[in-house]
This record gives sequence, structure tokens and C-alpha cells, in this order.
Amino acid sequence: KMKNDEIMVFSNASKSEKLYSALKIISTAEIYDPLLHKSISEINLLENAVSVQLIDLSSPVYFGSEDEIEKTVYLSKIFKHMKLNKFDEYLEYVDLRFNELVYLGFDDQFTNDGKNI
Repeated sequence: KMKNDEIMVFSNASKSEKLYSALKIISTAEIYDPLLHKSISEINLLENAVSVQLIDLSSPVYFGSEDEIEKTVYLSKIFKHMKLNKFDEYLEYVDLRFNELVYLGFDDQFTNDGKNI
């Protein structure tokens, strides 16, 4: 059962766009992909974006400031693919800030080894 102070905190979050974005990411992950939800270690509220740090991924994931639900679903699919193909160790960042595009930043070792995704 929710306490009054918990309800007040959640309703106050909607007044802060970035905090509300973070809550949408967490809620979507919890419903759509519980493993992704458990992997979220921190959410950073940046000046022009929101970034997520995952336990199983040493690189930041940049969300931007809109379409957080859709982008969380993208992240779930990408995360599974990265773990399956084991190229997450070469990843420097995942950028979801652009609509319908995902940018993966790889380190020099990945590109020099000639790996294919």
C-alpha cells in the first residue's frame, strides 16, 4: 500500500521534465524487460538529456529528452544483441537521442580488430 509521502513524491516528479523522463525509463524497463530494469544502476539528469548507466555495460546510454518509452524498448533489444554477440566490451557509448536512429560508439580496438556486428 502506498503512503501519502510516496504519492506526493511521484506527483511532484511530473513537474520536473527530466525526473519525469527518468521515471518513464524505469517504468518502461520494469514492465517491458525486467532484466534491463534490474541492470539500471543510475540515471543522470544532464543539461539537455538523460543518460542511463547499466550494471552490465560500462558505457553510458544517452536518451535525450523525448520518446523515452520507445527508446527504452530499443535499448532492451540492443542490450540483448550486444550481450549475445559480446561486443559490449568494445562499446564507448550508446546514443538514442535521435528519433528512429541508434548510434553505437566503439573504441579503436574494435575497429582495428575488424569486428563485424
